[in-house]
Amino acid sequence: TQPAAVHALAAALNSVLGNIGKTVRYLPVSGDAAQSSAASITSLVSDIDGGRVSTLVVIGCNPVYDAPADLIFAEKYAKVAHRIHLGAGDETAMASTMHLTRSHYLESWSDVTEWDGTFGVVQPMIQPLFASKGELEFLATIAGENDTDPYTIVRDTLRAKVGMVGFENKWRRILHDGLSPAAGAATMPTANMQGIASAVGSLAESAKANDGVELVFLASPHVHDGRAANNGWMQELPHAVTKVSWDNPALASPATMKRLGFSVERHPKTPEYNHAVMATITHGGKSVDMPLWPQPGMAEGTVAVHLGYGRRVCGRIGAGTGFDAYPVRSSGAMRIASGVSVAPAADKAPCLVATTQDHWTMEGRDILREIDLPAWQRFGDEDIMGNDEVQKDPYDRTRNLNFAGRLGMESHTPANVDIYKRKQKQAQSLRFTEEDENGQPLVDAKGNIVPISNKYGKRIQQWGMSIDLTTCSGCGACTVACQAENNIPIVGKKELAKGRELHWMRVDRYYGTAATSEVEKNTLGVGGDKDITSDPDMVVMPVTCVHCENAPCEVVCPVNATVHDEQGMNDMAYNRCIGTRYCSNNCPYKVRRFNFFDYGTKQFRGNFAGKETIESLPKIMQPPSEYFVPPRLRQKKLEVATMQNNPHVTVRSRGMMEKCTYCIQRVNMARVETKVADLSHIPDGFMQTACEQACPTNSIVFGDIYDHDANEGKGSRVKQKRNDGRSYQLLSFLNTRPRTTHMVRLRNPNPSLADAARRARWEHPFHHGAHTDTKAQGHVMSLPILSVASGVPA
Repeated sequence: TQPAAVHALAAALNSVLGNIGKTVRYLPVSGDAAQSSAASITSLVSDIDGGRVSTLVVIGCNPVYDAPADLIFAEKYAKVAHRIHLGAGDETAMASTMHLTRSHYLESWSDVTEWDGTFGVVQPMIQPLFASKGELEFLATIAGENDTDPYTIVRDTLRAKVGMVGFENKWRRILHDGLSPAAGAATMPTANMQGIASAVGSLAESAKANDGVELVFLASPHVHDGRAANNGWMQELPHAVTKVSWDNPALASPATMKRLGFSVERHPKTPEYNHAVMATITHGGKSVDMPLWPQPGMAEGTVAVHLGYGRRVCGRIGAGTGFDAYPVRSSGAMRIASGVSVAPAADKAPCLVATTQDHWTMEGRDILREIDLPAWQRFGDEDIMGNDEVQKDPYDRTRNLNFAGRLGMESHTPANVDIYKRKQKQAQSLRFTEEDENGQPLVDAKGNIVPISNKYGKRIQQWGMSIDLTTCSGCGACTVACQAENNIPIVGKKELAKGRELHWMRVDRYYGTAATSEVEKNTLGVGGDKDITSDPDMVVMPVTCVHCENAPCEVVCPVNATVHDEQGMNDMAYNRCIGTRYCSNNCPYKVRRFNFFDYGTKQFRGNFAGKETIESLPKIMQPPSEYFVPPRLRQKKLEVATMQNNPHVTVRSRGMMEKCTYCIQRVNMARVETKVADLSHIPDGFMQTACEQACPTNSIVFGDIYDHDANEGKGSRVKQKRNDGRSYQLLSFLNTRPRTTHMVRLRNPNPSLADAARRARWEHPFHHGAHTDTKAQGHVMSLPILSVASGVPA
C-alpha cells in the first residue's frame, strides 16, 4: 500500500542486509500481472467514451461500486449496449443487462497459476447450492468451446503442461498436493542506491509541501474491498486495533482531531453508548460524510479510512452497513491522497459506533505480563528454590514462583492454602489426580503427577490450554473459528453496543508505553479527552473461559447447570440453565455470555408480521430493535442458513448462559476414534480445538496436561508450555486454578535505542525486590517495561 519509492527503499535495505535470496526473493513479473489496475480501467473508460465497446463482460468484480471516483464508471458503464456480469448480486449486477450468479470457488473446478509458474487445482467440495456458473464454464461458453465442462478443461490444461506420459498419476498427485512445483526462478536484482535516495527525497519534499491532511485508504481486514460485506461473522468481529464492529469510522490521532476542530469525546449526546462526531472528508472535488474516531498511535496529520463498507446492493447483512469511502478515491490516489480537507459535518448528528473495548473489564487487576528479552534471557531459567525472600509469603509460608510468577501479583499475595481435610476435600470437589493419605498428589518414579483412572483402569485425561502472548497478533481468527464451530450467532450493532455480544473468545487490547514503564488507561474509552501518549505501545491478549478447577461460577448456580467433569472441564448443561446469571456475576474473568434473544432461530434483519405498519409509526413508538418483536412473529431462518450450523453442537435458545467448552464435541469424536483404534488414550496432537486449529501463529496449544510420555518423553505440548518459566495463571492469586494458562509476552528492543533506565531494568526486572528492600521498583500495576497491563481494555 506504499508508494513505489518506499518499496524501493525497502529493497535497498534488504540488499544491504544480505536478505535477497535468503529471506526475500523477487520474481519476474510480466504481462497482465505487471499492469496497473488503475491504468487498465482508465483505458477501458477511454474506449467506452470513444464508442469502441459494444459488449462488456465483467467477471467476479464490482467496478460500479469500487472503481476510482474520477472515472465516473457507473455512468460510463450505462453507455455500453450489452453489459454481462458474472458474480454476486451486487451494484454492478443491478447495472447490467444480463447477470449470471457465479459459483463459489468451492463449488466448481478451477485452476490457478502463480507468478513463479506454480500451477494449482481448485477442487469443489460441494455441489452448487443455487443455480450458478463457474468462470471456466462461463468463459468456455462465450468463447464457443465445444466442451464447457470445467473438470475436463482443468484436466486438459494440466495435460498440456505435463504431457500424456503418466498423466493419471500426475493428476492424482496434484489433487493430493494441491499444486505443482514452482517453474520460475527467483531473480537477484541490484539496488540503485542513488536513484532510490533521489526518489525518497522527492517523496519527502512533496510531503513537506502538503499542508493539508493525508488520507490513507486501507482494505478492511474483515470485509476486504467489500466482497465479504454480507458475512455477519466478519462484520461483528471487532477490529484488532480499534475494537469497532459493524462500522468503518475514519481514524485519526487525538491530537490531529483537536487540530481539525473535533472533540475526542465519545459520548456527545447519549451517555450510555459510544458515539462519534461526523466529519466531511473532501478530495478531488468529491466528499463523503463519515464518523471520525480517535485512534492513539496514528501519525499526525493522517486520516485512515477502511474500504468495503457502505454497500447499497449486497444482501440483508451488508447493505447499508458502514460508510462508503470510494467516492473520494481517485485513480491517481489509489492508496494515499494528499491535500485532503477534513471538517465537522454540518447538521449531522453523532453516529453510534459499536465498540467492544470497554466490555468485560476485570477491575484493574494483574492481567497481561510483558518483559524485555534481555531480562528473560538472564532470569528466565533462574533456580529460585530456597530463596526465602522470594519463596516466603508475608505469613512465612513457602511457595514456588517461576519467572512469570515473580513478575506478577503472586509475589505480593499470600500463598494459597487448602482449608479442607482430605475426606472433606474429596466430598467438596472432584479429584483429578491420585492422592496419598494426606491428600497430596501421587507421583511416579520420574516425579510426574499420576492422574486418576476410570473403572477400567484407563487414565482419565486432564485437558488444558496454553496461549503464548509473544506470538499472538490479535488477528481474531480464533474468535471466528470458535463462532463457526460452536454455532454462536451474531447479535447486530445495537445489541453489541450494549455489551451483549456472544463471542466465547475475546481478544483484549491494551495501550502502554515502555518509555515510562507504565501501563496507561485510555481515558478516551470513558468519555475523557486525554491522549494517552503520542506513540503508545499496543498489546493484545486472548481471553476465554479458563476452566477453573476451583470455579467460582459453580458454587453459585442454583440449578447445577455449570459443573465440573472428571476431565477437569467446566461444563454447561444448557437444558438446566434458567438464566439467573449468578455465574456471570461471580466469574472474575468475565467470559460468560448470556443469550438475550432468539438469535439462533430467527432471521437477522428479517421480516416480521406487521412490519410495514410498525415502520410507519413515529420512531419513538417503534421497538428499539427487531429482537423486541415477539419471536413467534419474526421470520424463521431459511433452510440454507441453518446449513452453516455444526450438527455436533446444539443451537442455544434465549435465556441461557454459554461459554467456551474446550470444543468438547471434538474431544468426544477423538475419543471414539481412538477407542475404535484400541488406543489407551487420545494421543497428543490427535485433535485440536477450533481456535487452536485456526491460529496462524500457533499461539494456542491444547492437550492433556498430565500426558508425560508424549513427544519422546518430553510430555505433551501443553504440559511443556505450562512448565515453561513464562507460563502463568490469570488471576491465580484468587486460587481458581485455571486450566488455561498464558505465557509472558517478550519484547526484543534494539539495545542501542533503549534508554539507560530501560537497560537498567534488564538487570532488575522484578518490581518488588526483596520484601525488606526500600528501593522497590514500583507497584504491581506499573511493572517495568509494561510487565502487567490493567484489566480495563483500553
